[in-house]
Amino acid sequence: MLCMAVGAQDRPREFLRLADALEQSNLVPDRQSVIRRNIVQARALMLRGSAADAEAAARHALEMAERTDLVPDQADALLTLADALQARGLPGDATLARSRAAELLRAKGNHRAAVNAERARQPLHVAGTERLRETTTGPARSPQTPSGHH
Repeated sequence: MLCMAVGAQDRPREFLRLADALEQSNLVPDRQSVIRRNIVQARALMLRGSAADAEAAARHALEMAERTDLVPDQADALLTLADALQARGLPGDATLARSRAAELLRAKGNHRAAVNAERARQPLHVAGTERLRETTTGPARSPQTPSGHH
């Protein structure tokens, strides 16, 4: 839970540190913890620029969540999958995943979350990677055009 809260606060360095600690935890987690760990892992992989691995982790979380009645976890897995698909350049698939999440949330009566789910969001890896890069190398600079090329 702490890891997810830190991620929502747009603190990518701390998020990655907590995600790594969670991944190395020796506790025997219950199903919901395993689902959430895969969601956190997927988001951490996106921050590291591994969209394909993030997609796999999100799909694993979704498969596990779909075998439960944990609608919020199913929706979160779908939204994480949507971000990974968007990062992989698959906007149509991302929209479908986001729509499925909204349908689940709406059916559960959480209309506000459904509206938020349908909104196109900048994938976590894009925003987080830029901020992470800025904290380690300074502000991003626009690329220079090589001389003689336009």
